[in-house]
Amino acid sequence: MRTALTFAFVLVAAAAERSTDPTFLFRHLPSVPAAALTPTCHYKPAFTSGGVIRGVARFGELTLDSGAACPAETLPAEEQAWVVLDGACTLHYGDQQIPLRRHDFFYVPPALAHSLSGGPCRAVVMGYKIPPTTRVQPP
Repeated sequence: MRTALTFAFVLVAAAAERSTDPTFLFRHLPSVPAAALTPTCHYKPAFTSGGVIRGVARFGELTLDSGAACPAETLPAEEQAWVVLDGACTLHYGDQQIPLRRHDFFYVPPALAHSLSGGPCRAVVMGYKIPPTTRVQPP
């Protein structure tokens, strides 16, 4: 019993030291205006860098029209996780071309060139900031 009480006290003390941002964030993505990365590649940011969630650089929805291509990007201080929600497209990942379809997940490490082409498809991307003190070697 004493061990359980000690454990409970440690958990409460640890939780008290942790700071939490009580900000509530809500977006209905269909109502968020899309930014055209190209005439056929569109990005809807739920929020962007400088938002309320620490460590998250971006979270949003990318829509690729049929036969389209998004510009390639290389982000030296950001890693990304993606999920394809609908459709099919091709991921250009470094020097590889990987076919994607609905429900596929992929991870992009920092400093690796990547883009999507083909389509139509719709995907969600979440980018995580790499702290400035962390040294990242390209894959």
